[in-house]
Amino acid sequence: EEDDIGSNSYNRPWLAWITGQRLSQHRHVYVFLLLISADFFSVMALFIPYGYIQPIAELRQLTPSQVSALVSAIGGGSIAGRLTSSVLAMRPEVRPLSMIRAAISLAIPLPLLLTVVDEFWMFCLVCLVFGFLTGIWIAGTSPFLASLLGMTNMSAALGLLTFAQGAGCLISPPLAGLVVEHSGDALAALYMSGAFLLTSATVYSLAVVTHRRKNANLSKYEKLYTDI
Repeated sequence: EEDDIGSNSYNRPWLAWITGQRLSQHRHVYVFLLLISADFFSVMALFIPYGYIQPIAELRQLTPSQVSALVSAIGGGSIAGRLTSSVLAMRPEVRPLSMIRAAISLAIPLPLLLTVVDEFWMFCLVCLVFGFLTGIWIAGTSPFLASLLGMTNMSAALGLLTFAQGAGCLISPPLAGLVVEHSGDALAALYMSGAFLLTSATVYSLAVVTHRRKNANLSKYEKLYTDI
């Protein structure tokens, strides 16, 4: 089958315990593990602005209705980002993993910008772009996994991805709350969000490099096989 091309017979019992036997032998299993690690940090970063946009907006004298509009701006941007990701993913020249890395990298300064802007339209613009970029990441992950691992591995892959996302959702809000409580500054939560996005972008970069090396080695082996 297509997803078995490049699979190996190496026995990795510790990895099989985590991913399952079939997935542990896939040639791109380490790319997959890097991807879900990066996704974990992205999810941790994603939920912090939702929880702390209200106290920060109130510090800038925004009304409750304006705060609600900011949350709506993030949601509207996310919808636009998901649609854009779907269109881009269908283009053969677009590399989905690089697209995801670019979206997360561009989102890094946005939580930090929320700590310095002071006008409602500025808040709206930052929230809209934040939702757009994170929407690209969210919509691009599952199709990339399907092309990376094959459909027969999607059940195990999505299960692990969902576990990582759930763990990020569970850990992020209380962790941000602890930081804010000890620092006494609500802005510290947004600094943490930017740090999580930076970590995620770094891990995504490692995944991109690993993926390219695996594909380059496979191309060499196919060329050698053809020559023989």
